[in-house]
Amino acid sequence: MDKIRDWLSRHSSGSTSANTAKTQVSDQAARTSRADHVAELHARVSRLQQEILALSNAPGSSNAQMAALERELDDAQRELAKYQGRI
Repeated sequence: MDKIRDWLSRHSSGSTSANTAKTQVSDQAARTSRADHVAELHARVSRLQQEILALSNAPGSSNAQMAALERELDDAQRELAKYQGRI
């Protein structure tokens, strides 16, 4: 009976440690992926804001272009807000 307990403790703890390590690596990868996506969204929002500002200062700017940029900005800000709400 002792041999069985020893065998179980050796094999159980090893696989648990391996599973824990895999889970930690997977969790870290997910956090890094989310952080990268948030950084991309911040850059996108900033770029769109600059494009809107430039277009609004340009003579003869198109209302259709402005509306399209504003919609794209709104979408990006909404997506960013979803991520920021989880942090």
